[in-house]
Amino acid sequence: MLNFHKNLKFNEIEGLNVVIPRFPDGTPKRKTYDEEFKKTLVNLILNGQSLKEVSREYGVSSSNLILWRKKYSNINTQSDEVVTLDDFRKLQKELAAAKEECAILKKALTIFAKN
Repeated sequence: MLNFHKNLKFNEIEGLNVVIPRFPDGTPKRKTYDEEFKKTLVNLILNGQSLKEVSREYGVSSSNLILWRKKYSNINTQSDEVVTLDDFRKLQKELAAAKEECAILKKALTIFAKN
């Protein structure tokens, strides 16, 4: 459970840090969360706790939780591999680059074959 206090810069949740930058007058600017904290909350959601419960309990907006769930959830492939969304996007970019390279080489091959 989060315990917010105006004088604290770090709030600990089971050993995970939540950084809350503050203006000089002590009011919070914007919360930033470390990766481990985000992954922990996503695991709570994936293990059956409702999004609203996690949002209320840890003081994190539902929209952040939805974005984190998309980012940190695993994607199961046909070959039973588990891939994260970031890995999947990286693989998509690599595939697109390889297809483009292949298309360029095919065009070059037709040009050189004519000569």
